[in-house]
Amino acid sequence: PRGTPPAVIAAVSAALEKVARNREFVEQMNKLLLGVHYLGSQNFARFFAGEDDVFQALIEKLGLHVAPRTTR
Repeated sequence: PRGTPPAVIAAVSAALEKVARNREFVEQMNKLLLGVHYLGSQNFARFFAGEDDVFQALIEKLGLHVAPRTTR
């Protein structure tokens, strides 16, 4: 979430990278046909922003955009 201290982000990122590079974990993920591709927090943020743009355009093109509900 926004405001997460940089030290917490660094610790979580390091732990996730360690898991993503674990041979047994990678083998199991491949057996499940899921694969593993670790990006790190900054690269993931860029990737996710790009995906958001792609899907937003697709949603609008298909006419699936729904106006947010107003609170009562």
